[in-house]
Amino acid sequence: MLRVDIRLLLKKTAEAERDAEHVAHLDPEEPGVMLALAQVRFAFDRIDDALVILQRAFELHPRADVAYAYAQALQKRGREVDFDLALRVLLQISITDLRPELRPATVTNTIQCFAKKNDWQGAEAYLARVSEALSPVVRTMMKGYLALHQGQPQDAQRFAAEARGLLTENVNADTKESLARLFVLTGRPADALPLLQDLFDKETSGFDPRNLLTCAAKLDRDDLIMQTCQTLRDRGVQDWNLIEFEVQYLEKYKINDAIRVLESFISSNPGNNQLAKLRLSFIGLRLNKPELAQARLQDLPLVEELPLRYVVPAVQVLKYAGDPHEAVEYAYQFLRLHFADVEAHQAFIISMMPDASISKIPPSLDTVVPGSAVCYQEVPHGAPTWVVLEDTDNPNSDFEEVPLSSPVATALMGKRVRETAVLAKGAMQDRTATILEIMPKFVRRYQDTMGEMQVRFGPASTVESIRVAESPDGDPRKGVEVILASVERRAAAVATARDRYTQLPASLHWYGMQFGSDAYQALMNLAAEDGQPVKCAQGSPLEHEQALRSLQTAKEVVVDMSALATLRLLGLEKILSSTNFHFTVSERTWVTLQEKLSHSKLFATPRGTLYFKDGRHVMYEETATEKEERIREDQEFIKLLENTCEVRAAPALAAIEPEKREALEKFFGSYGAESMVLGSNPDSVLWTDDLIQAQTSAQEFGSRRVWTQIVLSAFADMGLLTADEYAEATAQLLGMEFVATQFDSLSLLAVFRLASWSAAKRPAAQVLKTFSDPTTDVRALFRIFVEFTIRIYKEPLSPDTRCSVTSIFLDIFSNRPGGMQLLTSFRHSSNALFNINAVGREQFDECFDRWSKQRQSGLIYPP
Repeated sequence: MLRVDIRLLLKKTAEAERDAEHVAHLDPEEPGVMLALAQVRFAFDRIDDALVILQRAFELHPRADVAYAYAQALQKRGREVDFDLALRVLLQISITDLRPELRPATVTNTIQCFAKKNDWQGAEAYLARVSEALSPVVRTMMKGYLALHQGQPQDAQRFAAEARGLLTENVNADTKESLARLFVLTGRPADALPLLQDLFDKETSGFDPRNLLTCAAKLDRDDLIMQTCQTLRDRGVQDWNLIEFEVQYLEKYKINDAIRVLESFISSNPGNNQLAKLRLSFIGLRLNKPELAQARLQDLPLVEELPLRYVVPAVQVLKYAGDPHEAVEYAYQFLRLHFADVEAHQAFIISMMPDASISKIPPSLDTVVPGSAVCYQEVPHGAPTWVVLEDTDNPNSDFEEVPLSSPVATALMGKRVRETAVLAKGAMQDRTATILEIMPKFVRRYQDTMGEMQVRFGPASTVESIRVAESPDGDPRKGVEVILASVERRAAAVATARDRYTQLPASLHWYGMQFGSDAYQALMNLAAEDGQPVKCAQGSPLEHEQALRSLQTAKEVVVDMSALATLRLLGLEKILSSTNFHFTVSERTWVTLQEKLSHSKLFATPRGTLYFKDGRHVMYEETATEKEERIREDQEFIKLLENTCEVRAAPALAAIEPEKREALEKFFGSYGAESMVLGSNPDSVLWTDDLIQAQTSAQEFGSRRVWTQIVLSAFADMGLLTADEYAEATAQLLGMEFVATQFDSLSLLAVFRLASWSAAKRPAAQVLKTFSDPTTDVRALFRIFVEFTIRIYKEPLSPDTRCSVTSIFLDIFSNRPGGMQLLTSFRHSSNALFNINAVGREQFDECFDRWSKQRQSGLIYPP
């Protein structure tokens, strides 16, 4: 019997059952034996069987412990008559005859039964009757429970606080646990946590750790949840409910640990691990790790046993890592059992979605066969009717099924489209119908699910159907006004988000979330928009100096999502391969990139996106070849990251005060929050092109930071980037309007080279705005212009091109206060400045003089 208890604690239910059955043969009517056997029945969730045993035990041995177990079982089953019977049993227990440690739980259960009957007078009378047998702390606590059941939460909280003040070293564990539950029920889980933690740490016999986990979850103490689950596993607990609960947190903070925990559970439980296999396979699918996926049909739970929350992952695993046709069959059968649940419809849509792993199901059939969906119209004026010919004796009306043995199925079998079938014979006239359509049942269900999902589930629907009407005048736009208007609204919303990003302290993640994306895509989007600054730095000399010093003294550079996006835009991913710095990316950053890649691969069909820009609708189409190339480049980039950077989890994020952690994750994404935590190490520096993230990280964690140009400048100084590479990268940053990007004459030359020497193209158009800005330092810019001019007159360009570019700057400086004096001085000093480049000096002088004459004439260049 002792071994039964031990094995039940270890969740070894099969072994416990064998022991219980064995001891029952030795002495079947001994009360302890009967209680042990009932416990085993409970472990297998066979409550009715357990109650039969307990009822018999109570009839034979109406002692307190048996009565308590019987009443508790009745309450657990929870039928209305069960509470009446449980109350009668509990009232027969003499509290004074019970061991003191059993009294709180017994009184609590009794009061709960009174509460179910709303018999408050009876409850108060009972409590008054047994109060003398209770300790002061238990008596006060019971008053709290009674107040709680009567809908008096403030009184319940007051009694709970009083009871806590009465706690002593001698108070038993059950009393502490009951008091903790009272605190949780009254909305004060923070008061319950120390009590539950103490019971757990002392490995109190009979303590249910789920109470601690529930309390920690209410407080968003993710760190404590992971710590508790780890301790339970160290104690030998191998329970799927515990593993499943833990894994959802490990996936967020330490996904490699989640993989190891699942693999260990699967290995230790070969006969009961389908959900664990499914969970592991889905992680493998998300992270592009096919070796983790076990996607055979026999690896998954039976359709009848699959929890609703797992149906979408199950179908995705089957479709993308296994057999796409099995995925359709599986999703179809699940939908047949759960037609009222939106998740079942979503899973079936996924199974049939046309993408890289579509099942080879034909859109139509030539003849009616078993499993066909047939649309027929009764002659002469019947309404079109759909039926599905299913091999079943229990047809499902939601699926429009008729059994193969039915007269309708018999009449339709073997027919083709436009043929006539006799639905029913008649004495005067047969009822006939014309076949309109024949298709596989899966196609029919897909059409129905897609078309009716919005009607069936309202806001919960992931599909919106748009009715497109033909225009009488043949204008194709008039049939899709709703779609075009939606695109325009989206464009307006994105424009508003850009304005807010520019004007407010908004992060890149916040901007990306406005259109369902992340900081990576946000930076890409902003960098591609003309007139849109990317806030990467403030631009002060002190900020620049501190960033350079931080980079020089850091032992680790934490590269965040925005910095990775910038590197890819610049085509300088190679710098991550440098051994001069130790680069680190947060695990969640890596996971996010893997998930983006996985999504691209799974939905790898050509696509089109409709935009509204500059007052017109534009369709951007990506071909299959273009998409394949993009996926290949993404794969190579992630592989480069894995080979050159340390991918590190940041479990310390889980220990941050919950409200603060939630705010960080909401505003910067979990990947951004993790990067900030990793960057808080005194030996680390955070590399981010998100100014708001950098400022928040410095304020909240004392982090140091750098941005992309600072890193590239350091690489150029060390000779790891050539001067031309650095100049071109700077030119691109200027063109993408990264705020506070510093440049020199070599960078300016790269700017015009990239713009093909045109002032209207990127990045020249963006840089010229800086020269025209009246708030900029005109003398500093003029020095750059002079050096640039000397350089451009060495470039292999025609004199006209050189003069055209030079004249643009002459116009700009002539309109700046003090600019003309600077230009005149430059002209007078050209001989010395151009030095031995006599040809260049002559061309410049000629260009300048011609410009000056035209400016004075006022014909072309107004004053």
